[in-house]
Amino acid sequence: MSDVNTNSRLDSIEKRLNSIESSLQDVVQNFHKLYVAVVGNETFDQEGIVHRLKKMEKELDGLTKVKLKLVGIFIGSGAVWAVVWEFLRKFIVK
Repeated sequence: MSDVNTNSRLDSIEKRLNSIESSLQDVVQNFHKLYVAVVGNETFDQEGIVHRLKKMEKELDGLTKVKLKLVGIFIGSGAVWAVVWEFLRKFIVK
């Protein structure tokens, strides 16, 4: 009688362990999918989120530099034009 109980307990434990093992395998597959999404997959030439983010930050820095240069050019040319206009106005008025 004790053998029957022991066998049923072992079967129950084995079933639970198998269930836990299959659950862990599913979790590992999901983590692998997340890893591929974040880092990328070189064999399939897929960019990950990290690489895309770095690339976008580089492009943003470049665009910001261009924007600041244009603002500087407009301010500088405005100042130069104001000085030139004042000289022309003085010569035209005299």
